Amino acid sequence: MSKGVVKGKRDYKSEVDRKRYLKEQRKAEEKKKAEEKKKEEEIVIDEERVYIEKIYKTLVSSIFGVIGAFITFHLNLSTSIFTSIFLILTLILIEKYVVFSNITKNFSGKDWLYISFMTFLAWFIFLMVLLNL
Repeated sequence: MSKGVVKGKRDYKSEVDRKRYLKEQRKAEEKKKAEEKKKEEEIVIDEERVYIEKIYKTLVSSIFGVIGAFITFHLNLSTSIFTSIFLILTLILIEKYVVFSNITKNFSGKDWLYISFMTFLAWFIFLMVLLNL
Protein backbone atom coordinates (compact mmCIF):
# COMPACT_ATOMS: atom_id res chain seq x y z
CA MET A 1 0.00 0.00 0.00
CA SER A 2 1.05 3.51 -0.68
CA LYS A 3 1.55 6.04 2.01
CA GLY A 4 -1.61 7.94 3.06
CA VAL A 5 -4.04 5.66 1.29
CA VAL A 6 -6.26 3.33 3.27
CA LYS A 7 -8.00 0.54 1.40
CA GLY A 8 -11.70 1.36 0.91
CA LYS A 9 -11.35 4.99 1.93
CA ARG A 10 -10.46 8.07 -0.08
CA ASP A 11 -7.23 9.87 0.35
CA TYR A 12 -8.15 13.20 1.98
CA LYS A 13 -5.28 15.15 0.47
CA SER A 14 -5.95 14.07 -3.14
CA GLU A 15 -9.69 14.73 -2.70
CA VAL A 16 -9.02 18.29 -1.54
CA ASP A 17 -6.62 18.82 -4.43
CA ARG A 18 -9.20 17.48 -6.90
CA LYS A 19 -11.92 19.80 -5.53
CA ARG A 20 -9.55 22.75 -5.63
CA TYR A 21 -8.62 21.89 -9.21
CA LEU A 22 -12.28 21.60 -10.27
CA LYS A 23 -13.09 24.90 -8.56
CA GLU A 24 -10.25 26.62 -10.41
CA GLN A 25 -11.45 25.11 -13.68
CA ARG A 26 -14.98 26.44 -13.11
CA LYS A 27 -13.62 29.90 -12.33
CA ALA A 28 -11.48 29.83 -15.47
CA GLU A 29 -14.49 28.79 -17.59
CA GLU A 30 -16.66 31.54 -16.07
CA LYS A 31 -13.93 34.09 -16.71
CA LYS A 32 -13.59 32.92 -20.31
CA LYS A 33 -17.37 33.13 -20.84
CA ALA A 34 -17.42 36.64 -19.35
CA GLU A 35 -14.61 37.74 -21.67
CA GLU A 36 -16.42 36.27 -24.70
CA LYS A 37 -19.63 38.06 -23.73
CA LYS A 38 -17.72 41.32 -23.31
CA LYS A 39 -16.12 40.90 -26.74
CA GLU A 40 -19.53 40.25 -28.31
CA GLU A 41 -20.91 43.43 -26.71
CA GLU A 42 -17.88 45.40 -27.97
CA ILE A 43 -18.43 44.04 -31.48
CA VAL A 44 -22.09 45.12 -31.43
CA ILE A 45 -21.15 48.59 -30.18
CA ASP A 46 -18.37 48.83 -32.77
CA GLU A 47 -20.75 47.81 -35.57
CA GLU A 48 -23.25 50.46 -34.49
CA ARG A 49 -20.52 53.11 -34.39
CA VAL A 50 -19.31 52.16 -37.88
CA TYR A 51 -22.88 52.27 -39.20
CA ILE A 52 -23.45 55.74 -37.75
CA GLU A 53 -20.13 56.95 -39.22
CA LYS A 54 -21.21 55.68 -42.65
CA ILE A 55 -24.47 57.61 -42.38
CA TYR A 56 -22.54 60.77 -41.40
CA LYS A 57 -20.18 60.33 -44.34
CA THR A 58 -23.06 59.98 -46.78
CA LEU A 59 -25.07 62.92 -45.41
CA VAL A 60 -22.15 65.32 -45.08
CA SER A 61 -20.83 64.44 -48.55
CA SER A 62 -24.26 65.03 -50.06
CA ILE A 63 -24.70 68.33 -48.23
CA PHE A 64 -21.30 69.57 -49.40
CA GLY A 65 -22.16 68.51 -52.97
CA VAL A 66 -25.41 70.49 -52.85
CA ILE A 67 -23.58 73.53 -51.43
CA GLY A 68 -21.05 73.23 -54.25
CA ALA A 69 -23.85 73.06 -56.82
CA PHE A 70 -25.45 76.22 -55.42
CA ILE A 71 -22.09 78.03 -55.51
CA THR A 72 -21.43 76.84 -59.06
CA PHE A 73 -24.89 77.85 -60.22
CA HIS A 74 -25.05 81.28 -58.58
CA LEU A 75 -21.51 82.30 -59.54
CA ASN A 76 -22.07 80.99 -63.08
CA LEU A 77 -19.03 78.72 -62.83
CA SER A 78 -20.65 76.01 -64.91
CA THR A 79 -19.07 77.46 -68.05
CA SER A 80 -15.56 76.92 -66.68
CA ILE A 81 -14.96 73.24 -66.01
CA PHE A 82 -11.60 73.80 -64.31
CA THR A 83 -13.05 76.26 -61.83
CA SER A 84 -15.86 73.82 -61.02
CA ILE A 85 -13.40 70.96 -60.51
CA PHE A 86 -11.27 73.15 -58.27
CA LEU A 87 -14.38 74.05 -56.25
CA ILE A 88 -15.34 70.39 -55.80
CA LEU A 89 -11.80 69.38 -54.79
CA THR A 90 -11.68 72.24 -52.28
CA LEU A 91 -15.02 71.14 -50.82
CA ILE A 92 -13.76 67.56 -50.51
CA LEU A 93 -10.62 68.68 -48.68
CA ILE A 94 -12.57 70.95 -46.34
CA GLU A 95 -14.99 68.13 -45.75
CA LYS A 96 -12.24 65.68 -44.81
CA TYR A 97 -10.11 67.88 -42.61
CA VAL A 98 -12.76 69.98 -40.88
CA VAL A 99 -15.78 67.70 -40.59
CA PHE A 100 -14.54 64.12 -40.64
CA SER A 101 -11.51 64.69 -38.42
CA ASN A 102 -14.00 65.37 -35.61
CA ILE A 103 -16.21 62.38 -36.42
CA THR A 104 -13.75 59.56 -37.04
CA LYS A 105 -10.10 58.86 -36.31
CA ASN A 106 -9.52 56.15 -38.90
CA PHE A 107 -9.89 57.51 -42.40
CA SER A 108 -8.68 55.16 -45.13
CA GLY A 109 -8.22 55.51 -48.86
CA LYS A 110 -11.55 53.79 -49.38
CA ASP A 111 -13.22 56.54 -47.35
CA TRP A 112 -11.45 59.20 -49.46
CA LEU A 113 -12.83 57.64 -52.63
CA TYR A 114 -16.28 57.31 -51.10
CA ILE A 115 -16.65 60.91 -49.96
CA SER A 116 -15.08 62.21 -53.17
CA PHE A 117 -17.50 60.22 -55.29
CA MET A 118 -20.52 61.12 -53.18
CA THR A 119 -19.65 64.83 -53.15
CA PHE A 120 -19.07 64.90 -56.89
CA LEU A 121 -22.24 62.92 -57.60
CA ALA A 122 -24.40 65.16 -55.39
CA TRP A 123 -22.82 68.25 -56.97
CA PHE A 124 -23.38 66.98 -60.51
CA ILE A 125 -26.97 65.83 -59.99
CA PHE A 126 -28.07 68.92 -58.11
CA LEU A 127 -26.32 71.24 -60.61
CA MET A 128 -28.16 69.54 -63.48
CA VAL A 129 -31.44 70.03 -61.63
CA LEU A 130 -30.65 73.73 -61.11
CA LEU A 131 -29.61 74.25 -64.73
CA ASN A 132 -32.86 72.70 -65.95
CA LEU A 133 -35.09 74.95 -63.87
